[in-house]
Amino acid sequence: MELDRLKLGLYTMYNLGDGTFQIEQHLFPPRQTPELGYLDELLEHFFSEDKALLKKYQQAIGR
Repeated sequence: MELDRLKLGLYTMYNLGDGTFQIEQHLFPPRQTPELGYLDELLEHFFSEDKALLKKYQQAIGR
């Protein structure tokens, strides 16, 4: 199955018509652990506006 090969999950989202949505999970995606270099780059980018929050987050995940 392509979802397995690409390591993806499968979800559907239904518009309930009142401004809300119902989301159903059909296939849970496998856990993927990023390479540490990619993780550091992502965190640096995500927290680029707040270095104190970056340090706090890194401490919380044990980095």
